Order: sequence, then C-alpha cells, then structure tokens
Amino acid sequence: MEEKINITVANERLVSLFEFLEELKRQLDDNQWRKTIFTSISHEDLENFLKISALFAISELDLIVAIKQIESPKYRWEEIFFVKSIYLTIYEVLITYNKYSKFLNEHVNQRDESVKEKYKSITEKLKYFKQEYKYSSEIGRIRNNVSGHISVNFNSYYETVLQFDRRKVIKMSRDFFTIMEDIHNFLIFILLLEKAKIEDGVKYVQSSLPRHLANFVVDIQTTDNITAKNNLTEKFDSMINEIKEKNNQ
Repeated sequence: MEEKINITVANERLVSLFEFLEELKRQLDDNQWRKTIFTSISHEDLENFLKISALFAISELDLIVAIKQIESPKYRWEEIFFVKSIYLTIYEVLITYNKYSKFLNEHVNQRDESVKEKYKSITEKLKYFKQEYKYSSEIGRIRNNVSGHISVNFNSYYETVLQFDRRKVIKMSRDFFTIMEDIHNFLIFILLLEKAKIEDGVKYVQSSLPRHLANFVVDIQTTDNITAKNNLTEKFDSMINEIKEKNNQ
C-alpha cells in the first residue's frame, strides 16, 4: 500500500524551513561573521556554507509543496505539472550542489575524522540515489525535454508525461528529503562549530583586553606612542594567532 504524506508534518516543515530561510538571511547580513579572524575559515567560506544551506531549504520547500499536490490532484494535468516540478527541482539542486563539491571536499579534508565520516556518508547516499533513479539518463532527460523545456517533439513529450509513475515520484522525493536533511544537519553542524570558535575567540580577547590596555598605558608613560602602539598590535596579533592555532588542532 502506498504510504501517504503526513500533511500536518509537511505543513509544520514548511513553516520551520521558511523561518530557517529568514534566519539564514539575517546570518548573511550579520557582521558577526566578519570576526572570522578568530577562526581558520574565511568569511567567504562561511558565506558559501550559508548559501548551500539556503539551496537545500528552498528546494525542500518546493518539493513539499509539489508532493502535497500530487497526493490528491483534482485533474490529471495538475499531477503532471507538479511531477515535472519535482524532477526539475531535484535535477537543478544536484547540479548546483555539484558546483560546490570542490569547496566542500577541500574544507572537509581539513577536518577531523568524525566530520569526514559524516560527509562520506552523505556522498555515498547521493551516489546511490543517482544510480537508483537514473539521474543522468532519466531525471536529466525529463528535465531537458519536459520540465525545463517543452520539447518540439510532441509525441515524445506527451508519452513521457503520461508515463509518470506517481508512486515512484513520491518515493524518489522521500529519499531525496532524507539526503537533504542529512546535508542540512551537516552544514548546520559546521556553522555552529565555527560560530562557537568565533564566540570563544571574542571572549578570550575581551578578557585579555584590560591587561593589554594597562600595559599600553605603561608603555606610553615609559617609552613613546609609536612603540606603545606597536607593542599593543603585536599583542593582538599574538592572541589571534594563538586562537587560530588552537582551532586548527
């Protein structure tokens, strides 16, 4: 028997994901990420993680709306329309995600084994999904000839949409949801890890600031302004390097 989508859960997910998108927008606009001087990761890399998170949140929102509609369509063409949308979304998500693969691989390789294992698991699930649902041949063909364009070969177009298997599409969507959730959690894990490093770095500098400022005042009194400023700069550079070395361990 075909498993039905839980509409209540789906609606709750729609609300939570949209709120997550709003939070991502705030994070992208938040100057706190400029404090990446306290981490081994650049501000640009953190923005990439936020953008990939947004990609999967938006895609899951689109898929939830589409799959809700094909559960009980009033007309056959409504079902066809949303099935086309599902194929298009999955294809485009994987194309965009692939563009970030080099960035993710390079970043993960700098992490500990637990992070590498999480990422390896996701990569293997994606590989299996592409094989199971014939990403290059079937999904790509439907995207190119039906979902992304209306093929001039009417017979091919019409036969393709009439052969859509709703149960297969629902299962494919569910399997893709699982992978997206894994990627979502992985990216959030990385972001929270880096945010914690930034917060720790800021706290360390703040706690050391009174002592360094006191030394700066003494330097001004015993030497000259230039020497005092240079000494203070060296202290700050030393603190930041110490924090970065600690984060790299």
